[in-house]
Amino acid sequence: MFQWILVILGAALLLYAGLVALLALFQERLLYFPTRGMVDTPASAGLAYETVHFSAADGAPLTGWFVPAPNSRRVLLFFHGNGGNISYRVQSIAQF
Repeated sequence: MFQWILVILGAALLLYAGLVALLALFQERLLYFPTRGMVDTPASAGLAYETVHFSAADGAPLTGWFVPAPNSRRVLLFFHGNGGNISYRVQSIAQF
């Protein structure tokens, strides 16, 4: 009887260790899921915009949109968040 308990505990421990290993291995894919394809642009919301390109400090290429607001003296820097890309947030941009 005691031997079966050890076998069950050992199997549960191996299953748990395997699950933890898989989570550690795929953590970036589980937390960060960018999308490269564009589904919308500010033009579809009636906004004038300009595509801008620049580089991060590590040299990674970055692309964004400059959407000027008429008669505004302020700037809003909009970060789209984790999933998707900025084209999924056009309606949020149009609010400002």
